[in-house]
Amino acid sequence: MLCARLHLPGHGITAPPARELPEPWLHMLAHDRRGPDGTAPAADGGAAAAVALPELDGITLAILGLHNCLGRTVVHMHASDPMNQVSYPTAELYYWPVTWIRDSGGRWHATRNLDRGVSASGTALRAEIVPPLSRATTGIEVVATGRSAQARARLPLRWE
Repeated sequence: MLCARLHLPGHGITAPPARELPEPWLHMLAHDRRGPDGTAPAADGGAAAAVALPELDGITLAILGLHNCLGRTVVHMHASDPMNQVSYPTAELYYWPVTWIRDSGGRWHATRNLDRGVSASGTALRAEIVPPLSRATTGIEVVATGRSAQARARLPLRWE
């Protein structure tokens, strides 16, 4: 059910479901895109948000802003990592931190990478926030989880 919600067909997971799931996963499974809980996507526009998270597994991740368009919320990020100098896609070689978003209403949102651009200064990432954020969201907590550590940051949002 979670893979379907994240549009991940053919995942090949054959293990039985866990008896208890962490809170972020439960929120994702319980979410109803058309529900009356204030989670309907915001109108097209953006919200300024900027923070650099502490290094995770050699990667420094910075949040640069968010935008809503066509019912989707996208977060723009920049990653400085040791793989920037290679000539092939870093996503195939290196593990990116898993990034979760908790909105001001306490609801969890996952992110999934849409695209990236690699340069000598780092990697520009665009990640979709699933489910999209609402215009009623006044702030977010970003939780990035690497292999050995976790980093958190709280950001106020002002939609325009």
